[in-house]
Amino acid sequence: MKLRTMPVFVVCMIFTGIALASAQTQADREAAKREVFVILDISGSMNEENKFQSVKEYIDEEVFTGLLKEGDSFTLITFGNSASEKFSRTLSSGADKTELRALMAGLKATDDFTDIGTAMETLASVLEGRKTEGVRQVILFITDGKNTPPRHSPYHGKDLALDEGFRSLGEKISKGGWFLYVIGIGAETDAKSIADSVPGSIYARTDEKLSDVTMRAYVEKVDTQAQTREAAEQKRAEEEKAAAFAAETEAERRRAEEKKESGLSVLLKKIEELTGIPASVLLNIGIGGLVVLLLVLGIIIFRALRVVDIVVSDNIAGQANTLSRKLGPMKGILLNSADGSLPGIGDTEKGVFRIERGILGLKVRILDEDAIAPKSPYKKGGVYKLKGAIIEMTNGNRIHVAVRKE
Repeated sequence: MKLRTMPVFVVCMIFTGIALASAQTQADREAAKREVFVILDISGSMNEENKFQSVKEYIDEEVFTGLLKEGDSFTLITFGNSASEKFSRTLSSGADKTELRALMAGLKATDDFTDIGTAMETLASVLEGRKTEGVRQVILFITDGKNTPPRHSPYHGKDLALDEGFRSLGEKISKGGWFLYVIGIGAETDAKSIADSVPGSIYARTDEKLSDVTMRAYVEKVDTQAQTREAAEQKRAEEEKAAAFAAETEAERRRAEEKKESGLSVLLKKIEELTGIPASVLLNIGIGGLVVLLLVLGIIIFRALRVVDIVVSDNIAGQANTLSRKLGPMKGILLNSADGSLPGIGDTEKGVFRIERGILGLKVRILDEDAIAPKSPYKKGGVYKLKGAIIEMTNGNRIHVAVRKE
């Protein structure tokens, strides 16, 4: 690929990736099963400046046309003097959507009060009863006013932004995994307090025609969070399944081992039949023998690897000359040499024999056969195990080799 075509190629790949991701997101959005909840203010003020008609048209376009499909469900909660679940329906056919549109079209806004607190209570209760795995909840809350409930309402005279009970309702909704899209029509509403009470919610302020609000960003957020949650749940399910499979496999292995006798058990039973000695006694004897063997082996290894002090001496005219050296495994001392020399061996600059430390003890390596007495077991050249402490020399001297005891 030519260098000048590289940027074009990279840009094409990026846009292809973005297109694929968008297509996947759109496909997921279209395939997702949804429960749509609309919490609608039906106080009389909603009729001013034709607001209520604009709201119904907005719901028809954003919800019924742009979102709901066969298999989804729609629930309407209205609030004013009080709050209640007006109707709830699962769309099994196009006729259901037509019927819901007709119900929405005939809806009136005639109440004297705006009981937002009770509306949140009703929503929390409905959501709690509708929690369904794999279903994505879209919650649209619309109001044009502040909380002005009747005297009998527990929220009468309450500032929702400060009320502890109202905030608790929002936390309850949030813990269920839900968040809201709250539309406030006009400047003087409690819509912001509603959105603030449920973390993650989206607040939108608009005019009486709802001309500048759309649910697209909110629905995308619902889908993104749902996909993250579904992926985590799928991963957790797969991990639990893998753990259960591993546990079952281990249990099967243990059961198989329990059924199968070991070779040692079979051998002990045969010996018991031949000798009449109980298998438990034989096993104890075997363990004891193994312990003794390990101890002996340990002693041998220790003696083989430890550093020993070698003493080599001669005796000339009653005068003893002594040479002492420490030897580790596979080490040695050459006599005579610069490293060790005794007058009784002869020429102080000629190597006659070498005392070596082997694995199993001391060895003598003969280098000069003529210097060794003819009757000595070490006469011929080669390596010998040091059987005796004396090495006889041709010159009549005797060399004594010993290990100094600690």
